[in-house]
Amino acid sequence: MFKRLGIAAETEAKITRYADFAAVRDHVANGHGSEIGFGATTVIIETARQGLRYIGPLPAELQNYTTYTAALTANAGYAARALLRYLAAPAATTIFTAAGIQ
Repeated sequence: MFKRLGIAAETEAKITRYADFAAVRDHVANGHGSEIGFGATTVIIETARQGLRYIGPLPAELQNYTTYTAALTANAGYAARALLRYLAAPAATTIFTAAGIQ
């Protein structure tokens, strides 16, 4: 991403990569105020109580999207059909949006 922005040379020495978002969260939350972390929107939003603040999404051309799809099998039961109906309902869309899911 920094290469695409043309700032890789300036930022390379300052970048620390972590194995998971918990480590990113801890680094940013316990930092000196100049740290920036990147992670999934949903994970950042759910850690707000731990000292992080979601600033906003990356520009679309830099964004990495994950798409989820659900399908029913021919013998899907009532519960599976009800779950998919719920996930497609406006109420679920509101919940997803509040969690940072588009």
